[in-house]
Amino acid sequence: MNIISHLIVSYAISCEFKSSEDRFFFTIGGIAPDFDIVLYVLYILNNNLFIFKHRTIFHSPLLIWLWILIWYLVITSLMHSRYSLRGLMLMITGSYFHIFLDFLTTSAIPLYPINRIARLPIINSDSPIILAISMTLFLFIIIKFWRIILQFLTRPQISSLLSTLWSNTSIKKLRNLLISYLVVFFCALLLHSVLYLHLQGTSRSLPGNIVAVEPKFMSITQWIIIKENDTHYLVWHYVLGEGIISNSIYQKISILNGSVEEALLAIMESQHDPRVKELLYSGKPYIIIVEWKGGDVWIVKWINLERILTMNISILRSVITYEITVRVDLS
Repeated sequence: MNIISHLIVSYAISCEFKSSEDRFFFTIGGIAPDFDIVLYVLYILNNNLFIFKHRTIFHSPLLIWLWILIWYLVITSLMHSRYSLRGLMLMITGSYFHIFLDFLTTSAIPLYPINRIARLPIINSDSPIILAISMTLFLFIIIKFWRIILQFLTRPQISSLLSTLWSNTSIKKLRNLLISYLVVFFCALLLHSVLYLHLQGTSRSLPGNIVAVEPKFMSITQWIIIKENDTHYLVWHYVLGEGIISNSIYQKISILNGSVEEALLAIMESQHDPRVKELLYSGKPYIIIVEWKGGDVWIVKWINLERILTMNISILRSVITYEITVRVDLS
C-alpha cells in the first residue's frame, strides 16, 4: 500500500476516537513508517546501507517503535505540546496497524535485526480465515471512509460552497463517482485476495517447495507461481479464465565455462557487492550465471528472478540484473 492509502485507512479508523488529539496521533502513526523514505539518502551515499531503504529496517515490527518514538519527539517539539504516553502509544498502535496492512497486501515484511522475512501464513497452510478477516477489515474501512466523505459533503458550509460551484446534478455525479471508485477498489482487492488464495492452493499440488506467488506488474489477472528444488526454480504462468498457460525451468547456477571450483569461488567473492547483499537479504529467488573471461577474471551475473518474471519490462533488466567482475586467486 502507498502512503495515501495508509492515510485514508488510518484516518478512517481514527474517527472512532472522540478526541481530535487521539485521532491525530493514530493517523500520524499509521503513515509514519513510510517516512523512512527520508533515509534513502543514506543508501545513495553508501550502497552497503540498503537496510535504510523504504520498507526495510523501520518496517520491522521489532524496531518500528524506535522509529515512532523519534517522530513522536519531533512532532511534539514542533507543536510545542506536552509529552503524553497516550499519544505515543496511539502512534505506536497506528504504526503496527500500518505494518499489519502491509503484511496483508505484500508478500513479506522484514524482521530486522533478525535476518528473516515474515510471509503470510497462507503460504504454508489453508487459511481462508485470513481472507475473511482482511476483507472484513477493508470493507469496514471503506464504509467508514465513505461515511466520513458524506459527513464532510453534507456540512452546511461545504454544501453551500458546492452549490455555488456545481448544480445538484453535478454534486450527485460526484457522489456516484466516489461510490463507484470505492466499489471498484473493493472488488479489485477482493479478486486479488481470492486469486492469491486459489493459487496458493493450486501451488501445493505442483512439485517443489513454494517460493513466491505474485501478480505480474500492473495486473491482477496474470500471475506467476515460483517453486524450487535443489538445483532449479520451477515457474508456472497463470491467467484468469485460462488457468496455467505455460511453465518454465530456471537453473539456479549456470556455469558457462571454466572450472566449477573457481566458479564457486567467484560467486562467493561477488557476494561482497552491496547489490548482491541486498538481494540475498530480501529473500527473493535469484539465478546466477558465471562466465570465465580468461586468466583470473570472472563475470558473475545475479538476476532477481521474481522481478524479471513479474515486471517483464526490458528497460528494467539492467536494474534487476547485477553483473559483477571478480578476480579469483587460487594461490
